[in-house]
Parts: sequence; structure tokens; C-alpha cells
Amino acid sequence: MRPRSRVHIALATFALAASACAVGTGSDPDRGAADGPPVEDAALADETASDAAADDPNEDAADTATDDDGDGDSPGGPQLPPGCGDRFLDPDRVVEGEVFADCLVAAMEIARTFHLTRTTSLSTDRWDVAVAPELAIDGTIEDPAGRIIVLGDTGWMETAVGWIQAGPTDEPLEMAVTMAVELAIATTGLEGTRARFATSPGYTPIGTREIDGRPSWGYTGSPEQIFEGVITESFEIWIDANHLPVRVEQVTSVPELYANETERWDYRDWGEPFEVEPPAGFDEG
Repeated sequence: MRPRSRVHIALATFALAASACAVGTGSDPDRGAADGPPVEDAALADETASDAAADDPNEDAADTATDDDGDGDSPGGPQLPPGCGDRFLDPDRVVEGEVFADCLVAAMEIARTFHLTRTTSLSTDRWDVAVAPELAIDGTIEDPAGRIIVLGDTGWMETAVGWIQAGPTDEPLEMAVTMAVELAIATTGLEGTRARFATSPGYTPIGTREIDGRPSWGYTGSPEQIFEGVITESFEIWIDANHLPVRVEQVTSVPELYANETERWDYRDWGEPFEVEPPAGFDEG
């Protein structure tokens, strides 16, 4: 189900759910104007990518996602679509939105798991996410304090009165819980990720930089926001040599509600295993 409310309304709803039971900024300080000298030509980009893949701590987790000849020939399991390497490593070429989305999501499916930290002016959220073989999420929100668990298409939210399972309901608190769970699924799962990134007509290369020790390639784009009424003022995504996202930075506004809200998503620990169990007293279905 696609969330329809505006982003701050959704976050306020989550806060209402947490507070009713008593129980989503920042700029990038390590980025300077001279960061990320642009890649000058495709040959250099290819060489840089090879070096990065050799040094990348995520290589073991997503080694099948690297397809240097661009033929989609990953051994076994999910594969990158043909041509991902050719399109992504040309510093003068805008990558078509659907191609970008397909390659990104295919790499994520190969790597399977990641840790995400999402920082806004309202909260810092931390999520362990498995996107394959089925979706599993264990997420915590710093302020207001809360926790969400998702296994497949079933989700729960923890409150001071106990865990509440998401689902069809007319109860305001349970509706808020369901919205929070659906938001978690839409923003971290493969289907929602692909759908969102594919809405941008294209992604324009903006150079390279290191983020947390990882060589990264940057692109600007204009994907649609999950919530209606949200205007994207700026959007950047940085990916590594395996086509996996490293960081997303965006600035958004909603007329008459807020302006120039900065949001940052940091991805790490690709391929690291973790376990998610249903809350006590519940099962997966």
C-alpha cells in the first residue's frame, strides 16, 4: 500500500503512536568543496572501479554484484542486468532512471543484507535490513523511542503497552502502527526502492569521493518522493564499485509546512548476517 500523507505528518503520526502508548539533519561535515575529483574518462573510471573493488570491505558480501565487462554474467543466483558496468562507469553519460534502478536493486538483492542509518532533524533511525530471500527488518527510532520488526509482509511496532501487529483496522493507534510499518517496507524493500529510483528520468555523474573509507561514485537525480506533496530541492546518491548504495543525501520542502529539510541515509555492512525474530507471543503469519 502506497503511503499518501506528507512526510512530516507520517513522522508526527509515528510520534503520536509512541507517545500515546508512552513508549524520521544534518549536513555532511566530512564533505568539502574539493571532495571527489571528477573521473576524467571511462578508462580511468574502469581502473578506479577495479581498484575500489579490490579494496572494498563489502567485496566479499557482494562480489557477484561486480560485473566489470557489463554483460550481466554474475555466477549463480540473482544477476546484474546486462550493461550495468558500461553505463555506470562512463563519467560523461547520464544513466537512464530505469537502468539505474534495475542495477541498484539487482546489486542489493545479490548482497541481501545491510545496515541503514537515516538521519533527519527529527530523529535518527537505525535499521538492519535483509531484502532477500525475503524481507526482514529490525529498526529502531531514537526520538521518539520505538522499534519496528518486519518479516515478509507481516510487521509489528513496540509500544509501552506491548507489541502491536500492523493490519487493517479502524483504531487510530493501530492505524498509526500500520502506517509506520508500511513506511519501513516502502523505504527499504526492493520493490519500493526500484519503483522510487525508476521515476527519475536519469542520473547525472558528479564525480568520486571517499565515504567512510569507501570509494564512491556520485549521481544527482530527481526521483519522486514516497509522500505526496513533498518537493525535492536536491538529491544525490553515492554508490560503490559493486553498484551498492553508500549514501543518499536529499533536501526536501513541503509548501506551508516546512522548507529545506536535510535527510541523509548511510548504508554499510552489506552482506553481514543477522537474525530477526517475531516479537514474543507472535508468529510470522
